[in-house]
Amino acid sequence: MSSSKLISNKTSLPELEIFSAEISKKVLSLIVNKKEINFNNLKLKKFKKKILEIADDYEVLKKKKNNLNQKYRNYIFWEIIKKRLKINEIVYKSRQQKNKETKVNVIFSDIRQALGFNPSLLFLLVFSNKIKYFILINSLLKKLKKIGNLEEVSGEDRLGIINSLLEKKITIITPLCPDYEHVKIAGNFYKYTFNKLGEGIGLIAKRLTLIIDEIHEILFEHKIKFTHLLQYGDFESYSSHICQRLKVDEKTFVNRLNHSAKKLKSMTPKNCKVSLIVNELSNKKSWKKQCNNNKKIIKTKYSNSIEFKKRINQIVNSRLDLYSSWFPSFEEKDYLNLVFEQGAEYATMGDIYKKHYSNPFILGFDHPKMKIFYNLNKPYIPVLYNKPSYF
Repeated sequence: MSSSKLISNKTSLPELEIFSAEISKKVLSLIVNKKEINFNNLKLKKFKKKILEIADDYEVLKKKKNNLNQKYRNYIFWEIIKKRLKINEIVYKSRQQKNKETKVNVIFSDIRQALGFNPSLLFLLVFSNKIKYFILINSLLKKLKKIGNLEEVSGEDRLGIINSLLEKKITIITPLCPDYEHVKIAGNFYKYTFNKLGEGIGLIAKRLTLIIDEIHEILFEHKIKFTHLLQYGDFESYSSHICQRLKVDEKTFVNRLNHSAKKLKSMTPKNCKVSLIVNELSNKKSWKKQCNNNKKIIKTKYSNSIEFKKRINQIVNSRLDLYSSWFPSFEEKDYLNLVFEQGAEYATMGDIYKKHYSNPFILGFDHPKMKIFYNLNKPYIPVLYNKPSYF
């Protein structure tokens, strides 16, 4: 059995591995008892230098044990982490379970939140230099979350986002809905009526313009270089159902989107580029072909994966009100196919972004449940979404 496992996406930092709790305990026990570590058997050969450095640091601090609180097991290792991460204090909390009063849980939420999982002690020691940057990026994500009312992300998604931001130069992409008619329900919550298509910037862009300067300022503060691409979904003009609903033809639809893009450009910072997705990156024939391929993939996955089927059905249920306004002639049985079609459009956007842009990062403000489709196909692309505010 392998002693560790790679974090499971290609965006992970090089050689960043999750060591099992068993391996962590074994290695640290060998260090404490000054026993030889068989790096080959433990499959830790490439970490030999770092682990030997940890052992040296342990011995140095152990000699100062009179000045250290030795009450807790692994206390010296936590002192090493404090020093490496430049942390003033680590809080210890006694366990409440019977017969475990002498053991403690280490309260270290910043690291756990930054990584998106509970790391072993060996992981923290080996990757302390990289974890410093994770904590920094986690701070950035907290600020973005507060400003943009963004959803929580964890696990693989969080690691993907962190790794993208660590590149220090990103291409932020915000897909935008056309200026469909909408009405305010309450506070910042809206309902699309789809009675007509305007030439304004649209609901999603309106929400974005309110916070875009603050978002950019946070990135500047963290010295992250970026370009922000704002792209309208001109592919929606290809739908005869949508055009009939809005009483426009495809050409009129696209012309109005061009007017929307021009207005939005005048309202956004200079590091933004406003365009239409297909017009900018593809053509109608190629787009429709790729969408058809992705729809087949989605339908096959829906048939073969119980978990995926469950998530698709949840999307259908969450969009019932939206679809009833958007496609009033449809029955509920038609909505599943709509999700297949729209999911294929999101997947195609993801495919195109990965192909054309360096270190792409999607910052979405439409419906967050649709984000799963961006990564239908490899490679992985980080996606961060605002909480929903329309139906």
